[in-house]
This record gives sequence, C-alpha cells and structure tokens, in this order.
Amino acid sequence: EEGVEAMTTLIMLQLRTTRGLLPAELTPRFGETLAAAAEGACRDAAAELPAEWWVMEAEEASGGGDSGAEAAPRCRRFALRDPEGLLFSNDAISTVFARLDERLERDDVGGGGLGGCEAGS
Repeated sequence: EEGVEAMTTLIMLQLRTTRGLLPAELTPRFGETLAAAAEGACRDAAAELPAEWWVMEAEEASGGGDSGAEAAPRCRRFALRDPEGLLFSNDAISTVFARLDERLERDDVGGGGLGGCEAGS
C-alpha cells in the first residue's frame, strides 16, 4: 500500500487506539498535502458526529508568527472515545473517509479551510 490507501489504513487503525491519530506524524510519511487533508477530514467528522465520540487535543501555541494573521491551530491528536463495538467505530471512521474523499476531490487541502481545533480530552 502507498499514498492515500496506506494513509487510510493507518487512520483507521490509529483512531481506534487510546493514543489515537497524531497528524504531525503523517507529514513525514505522506507529505504535507495528504497530512493536511487527513487532519481536516478528522476535524470535519468530529464536527459532524456527536462530540462524545471524539477526543481532540489542540497543539500548544508557538511563540513566533510570520505575518500577524492567525492561523487555525493544528490538532495534536484525534481519537475515538470508548467505542462501543465495531459498528460505532466503523460509522465514525467511514465519516472521516467520506470527508477525506471530499477534500481530495476538491483539491483544497491545506488551503486554509481546515477550521479550528477545540481542545478536549
């Protein structure tokens, strides 16, 4: 597996773990474009599905900024909360994949349309 197929397999597996999916770890393996699409897809799915299904943690704000424009904070971690069986996690993950397909099709990944990340636990 390579590219999008390998990334979706990794997303599916990592979202089901306590550690969850760490978007920053996707960039070295899949590149910034696919990593940004994956983060955005997880963010979209988390906004669409019940909040109690998700854990989302924002990255700590860094000290420097280049133009004073505020960029949306990246999410450090996404995970499913206490999934109640395979159907629950399959529903959440299929929503992530649908949003990922939409992002890749419209070729708008990394273009600032990723929204905000709410800190959570």
